[in-house]
Amino acid sequence: MKKRKGFAGFLLISGLILTTGLSLSSCKEGPTETIPTSYKINVSSSEDYEIIDLSKTNATTGEEVSFKVNVLDSEKEIDEVTVSGVSEVKIEDGLYSFVMPDQDVTISVSLKEKTYLPKAINVNKVEGFEVKILVGEKEVTEAKKGDLVTINILNTTENKRFSFLTSEEVTLTEVKAGEIYTFTMIDSTVNLTLEVSEIPSRSLKFTETTGVTAKFLLDGKEVTSALEGKEVILDLDIDLKNYTFKNISATGTELEVVTEGERYSFVVGESDISITCEVTPIPVYNLSYNEDVIGASLTYYVNDEIVTSAKAGVTVKAVITLEEDYELNNLTSSEARLTKVDDLTYTFIMPASNVNLLISTSEIQKEYEVLSVIDLIGGFSDPTINVGDTYLEGSEVTFTFDGAAEETYSIYVNDVKYESTFIEGITYSVSFLMPKEDIDIVIVLDNPTSETGSIISFETNNELYKIYGISNNNTYSNSEELSFYVVPSKGVVINNVYGTSDDGVKTELYQPYYGDDNEYKTDGLIDSTTYKIEVEAEYVGFYSINFTSVEGLIISGTPLDEVLPGSSVSIRLEAIDGYRLPSSSYSGFSFEFSDPNYEASYEEKPSYYYYSNSDYAEITFNMPRCNVSFTITLEKAYSISYLENEHLESVRILDTWPDEYPNEITSAYEDEYVFVEVIPSEGYEVTGIKNENVHASIYDEVDYTCFRFNMPGEDLELEFEVTKPTKISYEESENYTISGLEKFELPGETVSFSINKAKGIKIDSVSLSDGTEVTYNESSDRYSFVVPNEDVSLIVETSAVDLVTITINKPTEGYSGSISVQGVASGYLSSGAKVEVGEKISFSLNSYSFSYGYSLEGVYIITNNETIALENVAYYGYEYEFSAPSTDFTLDIRLNKETMNTITVNEVSEGYSEISSVTCYDNTEYESISSNSYDTYEFEMIGTNTCELTIRLKDSEIYEITEEGIEVKTSSGENVEFTLTSTSNYYEVTFDLNNEDIIVNINVNKLEVYFVSEDPSNSLDVLIWNENDTTIYSDDPLKVGDTVKIMVSLDSYSDFTANTFKATITNEEGEVLYTFIDFKFYSESSYYGYGYYYYAKYEFQMINQNITIKVEITPVSE
Repeated sequence: MKKRKGFAGFLLISGLILTTGLSLSSCKEGPTETIPTSYKINVSSSEDYEIIDLSKTNATTGEEVSFKVNVLDSEKEIDEVTVSGVSEVKIEDGLYSFVMPDQDVTISVSLKEKTYLPKAINVNKVEGFEVKILVGEKEVTEAKKGDLVTINILNTTENKRFSFLTSEEVTLTEVKAGEIYTFTMIDSTVNLTLEVSEIPSRSLKFTETTGVTAKFLLDGKEVTSALEGKEVILDLDIDLKNYTFKNISATGTELEVVTEGERYSFVVGESDISITCEVTPIPVYNLSYNEDVIGASLTYYVNDEIVTSAKAGVTVKAVITLEEDYELNNLTSSEARLTKVDDLTYTFIMPASNVNLLISTSEIQKEYEVLSVIDLIGGFSDPTINVGDTYLEGSEVTFTFDGAAEETYSIYVNDVKYESTFIEGITYSVSFLMPKEDIDIVIVLDNPTSETGSIISFETNNELYKIYGISNNNTYSNSEELSFYVVPSKGVVINNVYGTSDDGVKTELYQPYYGDDNEYKTDGLIDSTTYKIEVEAEYVGFYSINFTSVEGLIISGTPLDEVLPGSSVSIRLEAIDGYRLPSSSYSGFSFEFSDPNYEASYEEKPSYYYYSNSDYAEITFNMPRCNVSFTITLEKAYSISYLENEHLESVRILDTWPDEYPNEITSAYEDEYVFVEVIPSEGYEVTGIKNENVHASIYDEVDYTCFRFNMPGEDLELEFEVTKPTKISYEESENYTISGLEKFELPGETVSFSINKAKGIKIDSVSLSDGTEVTYNESSDRYSFVVPNEDVSLIVETSAVDLVTITINKPTEGYSGSISVQGVASGYLSSGAKVEVGEKISFSLNSYSFSYGYSLEGVYIITNNETIALENVAYYGYEYEFSAPSTDFTLDIRLNKETMNTITVNEVSEGYSEISSVTCYDNTEYESISSNSYDTYEFEMIGTNTCELTIRLKDSEIYEITEEGIEVKTSSGENVEFTLTSTSNYYEVTFDLNNEDIIVNINVNKLEVYFVSEDPSNSLDVLIWNENDTTIYSDDPLKVGDTVKIMVSLDSYSDFTANTFKATITNEEGEVLYTFIDFKFYSESSYYGYGYYYYAKYEFQMINQNITIKVEITPVSE
């Protein structure tokens, strides 16, 4: 037991040694202790932070070390904490720790700017106030510490105002009182409190004063009260006609002058406001004039208003109105100083007293006009007084006229008679004082009075006419005819003039053929003691002729005013220089009656005729009983000139081509041809006319250039395009020629030309000597360039190319069209021709020229070394292009022949042959197939396609083809599916060949048909129609069920109602099969659309017998 106990102790000691790190080297030497290495803990220094609560300053490997970091800068925070040589630094509740490595360490701290979270900004809501919180320009509800926050307060009320804005958390800075405040945000919620108060209202009162009213305006609206602090406008309205402003005063505020005596402003204060204005009355003085003045009156005006009084200092205008025939001598005043504005207007400044103006006038002597001179002595008196002459009233008027020697002539001036005085020879004179009115003059030869004869009487005061040449109730000799004149008043027509003798016999007086239109004579001598002249006159009025426009027009002939209805009118029209009359009445001439409902006779309708040789027109007609208005549209000539140009030798503006005897012109009418001959200076060309509205065609001759254009409707100054041509030099050789390029071309123009090179030559380059680009169009094989301003040379460089031989293998069968092979350089080619190496060659095949069953396999180029297939470049048809290879070659055109099959058509009808023709159509290729033989229906067709046979019968009304009568088989006897369609004229059988020969057997079926005829004993006009209303003849076959109509011709509907119609149907044996009586009435319009045809109709269906129709009618009365 002791031994075991000792071993246990050994184990215990050994375990302790292991756990305590002691080593036992030998029982003889005893235990030795190992001391662990301690490492230093360094701390980095900074003024922004400090390391505190460091658990150790030295530590051995594996020991745990802890510490804290105290950040000294309040605006910073820890970004990272590191310990050199340590991969992991732990942190828990602000305490950092790490395990000491086997080395010295340094604790380092990295700081960063402290991050603040946004904090709320609150403000209380107040009705009528809007508060905006801004950071910069952005509206916010929260901010971060340090942000500058702006508070904007907007008052939207009229009766409240800002009191305070406060905060317990921050200090507010006032930027604009009551509106804008700022503060710096803290790192916590900020609460703002807005306080407002009611604004008191103050009454506004204006003391009423005579001569002045006022109104208070707030924001443009009239008010009687306003809130404290508001700016108010006071508008005064002073009766300035009667008052002047004196002063104005206010209580409760101070007035600011806007316009003295008119407008003031003030701010409402803490009390009600009262304003008083004082004005001074203005004295008024009377205005008058001498109202007893003859021929004038006067009106006073102040500011364009009529007045009878005025205030001192105002401007008064006096306007004089004169009566006709009076003039103003002068206007004077002892009270005012007058200023003359014009002959009848004066002004003055009103003095402080009444004003009376004195007007002085005098009567004016007027000139009066000679309205008419009526010559009743033959029209050849040649008076020296004329219509339109004027004379001063009261002046002596003397004129002379010619007459027969030793006669007595009377002159009537407005019905006042004056005797003429014989001077000498045939000249007479008369004098009178000019009355105070316009005058009409009548010159007449009076019949001499006689002691014995007839007393002539007539009405002297008739307004419709006047009688001249005799005096009322005077005695005239009855030994000769009596002659006198009846002159109608304006608008009057003389219908008849009669003379009545003692015995009451009334005789119509006549007008001499050669005499004045107003002259009347008795038909023979007067055999009566008294003789009364009676005139039948009618006032018909008179009408005027008007021209809507007279510009450029010369009008002569019949006077246009006061034209008597029925009188003959002849108006001559001429145009002044620069205008042209219409050449016909169809254009440029029109007329219009003032009464749109007036029915004019033929003679009253104006006619227009233009005399082209004399260049005038004439309008003739009888005056209607209404006004007539004419519209004459004249053509206006427009001027033509041209701008001078130093490079023009001469310019001629002509009316025709220069070689057709032209005239030079300076104007032309719209759309007329104008010809302009232009000769430029040497070395220049005229290339056109610049004017936009001139569209000229050019005519070039050796010696001149001529333009032709239609004249526009405006004056024209021509401007020419004058250009100096560029000389283009070039040489030609046996290698090439040039076509299409002139020796001189115009600068700026694009010219195009061709180079025709010899075979075996190629064009290496084409250029101009000045470097201008020359372009080549491959499709047209043409060169072009823009002509430079300076003379140039065209340079063409060439070189030789090799020639090869082309062999063309054309198809010997299957293609009937031509094959056109063409080389760019060599032209049209035939087999064996020489072409250039690389030359572009093209050719085409006509797709319609391939024989049926043939198609194009391909086109190939064959050389010694290879065969090349060409690609078709055409969208439709066949077109090929290729370049000639470097060796002789063959153009090989190869065709495919399709596999063909035979279609044989046989008619197998028994006892008859009814097929008239069979045609074959390839539905796949859309080709018609001809028969191989004239005797049989045999066709060759592509075996893979669909066949369509069209079969026509000789008589399709009696015979038909059905599906049962058609058999389609292959040559081996197999049935072939087919379809049958038919029309009234032919049948179509369609089937697929499927590479088999086909036999078609057709059995034509004969129909059961019948015939209908009319009984020859019919006396009526009977028609037999089919369902298409066409006639059925006796040899027209009908099938059972076909419609038959019996039509009996009638003259009218009454023919139908007056008769009973009966149709009897009999068979060939004469047996009556049916009797019909229920005919119906039927009508149709005639073929030409004139009137109708009428029938009695009965309709039935054909039966299976030949039938005859007889129709009878019986009158209903029987």
